[in-house]
Amino acid sequence: MQQFLGDVYAVQGKFTDAARIYKKIGQPSRAMTMYTDLRMFDLAKVCLCDYFFRLLQPFHSHYPG
Repeated sequence: MQQFLGDVYAVQGKFTDAARIYKKIGQPSRAMTMYTDLRMFDLAKVCLCDYFFRLLQPFHSHYPG
């Protein structure tokens, strides 16, 4: 259901909201695909960096400094 809502937001031009929903449901690749298809490479890069930061954050808490 949430994926459908994200698709609706994308069709309506609410790309940021669509990307937020895609990331929330664990499908950041859909947000990346949406941004690259629209040739919004800067937003795709931000989305990718945000995803990898959240993915790697638990590992960084184990290292001192």
